[in-house]
Amino acid sequence: GVGWVGWGRVQQNKQMVTRRLASMRRQAGFLVLLTAGAIWALSVPLSAGFRAAFCTPYKFHSRVLRSRSGLGGAASAVLNDAKQATEPSCEDNRKGGCSQLAVRIDDVWYDLTRWRDRHPGGEHFIDYYSGRDATEVMHAFHSAKARGKMLLRMPKLSAEDAAVREAAVAPVSQVTRSFRALREKLERDGWWERDLWHEAKLLGILFGLYALGLSLAHLPGWAACLAILPLALANTQAGWLAHDYVHGVDEFSDNMRWLGPVVAGLSPVWWSDKHN
Repeated sequence: GVGWVGWGRVQQNKQMVTRRLASMRRQAGFLVLLTAGAIWALSVPLSAGFRAAFCTPYKFHSRVLRSRSGLGGAASAVLNDAKQATEPSCEDNRKGGCSQLAVRIDDVWYDLTRWRDRHPGGEHFIDYYSGRDATEVMHAFHSAKARGKMLLRMPKLSAEDAAVREAAVAPVSQVTRSFRALREKLERDGWWERDLWHEAKLLGILFGLYALGLSLAHLPGWAACLAILPLALANTQAGWLAHDYVHGVDEFSDNMRWLGPVVAGLSPVWWSDKHN
């Protein structure tokens, strides 16, 4: 009888420990969600005013310095031609360092003097290309929609002023022109268009791994350790997807920027500031 009583107490203690472990897991999960929500609130603020006041790196990096999918990274290979300008960059335009901020895009000279203060990427980066060719930067770091709007709205230099500017910069090399032709062809062929079905498959893998890991984590005893592998794979998948969405310039990427902070605890503001 004493043995049966002792065995019953052991079972009761085991059940109590199991309940406490389950409660601790739920509390840990709640803390993870709370932390992720706090990171999201700080890194992807809903208010533009809050962004301007507290998240300056977002303004300077996230919107402009995000590589375009496809040949975005390769564009940097031909930027040397754009840097061979004989005129110094206009980095002190606000203080009167230059009277006109002129930039060449696709062999056309534009006057960006009035656009300078309204540039979403900040003043420093647009000042750097004063008197220089910014074709690769324009195409690599701006969406097709943004490029279409801006090129139509930006004022062009007169023929006389454009001729003076053209004579002051290095001519575009044949390598650069070949690269531009390749980029235009790939864009026409649809290589820059996002495959939503493929994105759905990637997101399905991500959340499937998380669901499997959380289910295994509720197994009793050491069996819960089986959750380590799927959760690790899910975190890796979330990190790479967040990486792609931070670098993307299309509307889909903008709408998916929450994925990094909410799912993986990765701040897009920190990433853009440090990495870009």
